[in-house]
Amino acid sequence: MEYFNDERYWNIKLLNKWFAISSILFLISMVWIFIDDNDDDYKVYQKEFRQLSIENSEKSLEKELEFVEGERLKYEEEYNQKLVQFENKKDLFDSLESLLVDKKAVFYKANMEFLNQKAEIDVLKYQYEKETVHAHESDHNVNIYEEKFTKANLYSNELKLVKESAEKDMLKVESEIKAMEEDLKLASDELNSYLKNVNLVEKRLQALDRERMSLANKIADIIRDLPIIDFMDPYYKVKQIVVPDIKYDVNFAKVPTVDRCTSCHLGIDDPDFIDAPQPFTTHPKLDIFLSSSSPHPIQEYGCTGCHGGRSRGTTFATSVHMPNNSDQKYEWEEEFDWEKMHHWLKPMLPSKYSEAGCFKCHIDKPHL
Repeated sequence: MEYFNDERYWNIKLLNKWFAISSILFLISMVWIFIDDNDDDYKVYQKEFRQLSIENSEKSLEKELEFVEGERLKYEEEYNQKLVQFENKKDLFDSLESLLVDKKAVFYKANMEFLNQKAEIDVLKYQYEKETVHAHESDHNVNIYEEKFTKANLYSNELKLVKESAEKDMLKVESEIKAMEEDLKLASDELNSYLKNVNLVEKRLQALDRERMSLANKIADIIRDLPIIDFMDPYYKVKQIVVPDIKYDVNFAKVPTVDRCTSCHLGIDDPDFIDAPQPFTTHPKLDIFLSSSSPHPIQEYGCTGCHGGRSRGTTFATSVHMPNNSDQKYEWEEEFDWEKMHHWLKPMLPSKYSEAGCFKCHIDKPHL
């Protein structure tokens, strides 16, 4: 039977079908966009580096624990003894804490009464001095505020003594509480000082390893890298170094270089990764390059200032890595889908020529 509708030109059932199909296609394209937008190469490397950091930190923790094993037991035993002694005096400590609350209340009351009386004295003083100024206007002038002012001062001195006595009692109780806590605090400080490196490594692991995080931190660590909300404080993100003194020509203007190499080369300035595989391995000779104490700190020189390449690139190809030979070129094409960016004027120096970058500045020092 042919479709007939005298009110509409188009077949509504057919339109609904096409609308449903287009909606599904639109949904698929949106999902695809989010997946493609978050499928960055540097995120893969950062996830691998995070796992590598956890493994390195666990090894460091084992070394630190071995180093402090003998002395640690001594300090922990001493701390536990002080803790037991403190627990045995817990009732006395609690009573002193309760007494301190009462003493603070007494001091607060005495102090407020003293301050209130002092405010009244200021008023009487003004009235007394005002009357004294006008005393010459009459031969029989009597300062009616003199007696009130004198009595107020005497009463103020009495309140001051009460306040000082209450303060003395309060400070005495505070010193007794502090003395009880001091031995325990000293033992705790000695233990923490001896285990400082251990504690630092444990904190680093708690920040990296989800297995060591609390439930709330685990959830937050997952949520922070989800699409759309990952603009706030993501763990996996583009890392960049702005080098204001090395300019980049963008035709008619020169802007500071922005190096994003450390988005993948994450262990480049960390000596703990000297044996790590690329792209995580440490840069050679940190006493000369990259470290803050070296002549070429990374914050001032960046990476592309010496090595060349496209500073804002975040993939293997777009950062314009260049192979050493045809064999490596073929290997990169197979493994990284590498291709040469023909229109980039300053490709990265092949690794066998990397020291040639020194002559950009050290022209007169061929011995380098």
